[in-house]
Amino acid sequence: MMSPNNSGDVASPIWTAQWSRSNRLTYHTRTTAAFVRADDLRVERLEQTYTRLDDGVHFAYTSMTFSFACNLAYDTSGLIVDYPGIATRLTG
Repeated sequence: MMSPNNSGDVASPIWTAQWSRSNRLTYHTRTTAAFVRADDLRVERLEQTYTRLDDGVHFAYTSMTFSFACNLAYDTSGLIVDYPGIATRLTG
């Protein structure tokens, strides 16, 4: 799956992962990342899953490591717009 603008140059797991199809319309992937704890700089393995929700810019995200789940929104360039509980991009 390419980034929404088809450039393929966005270094987010959702654009670089190997996607599998669980049915005719649903794509999902599992990936890992490195998580660095701010308090002691300890590095941990972060297990994650992403499921494409609709138009290719909304994804369900789950972190098994932190028992955290939310829906992520990206813009048409493949950059994050809304990461609930973490950050929301301000518009001008």
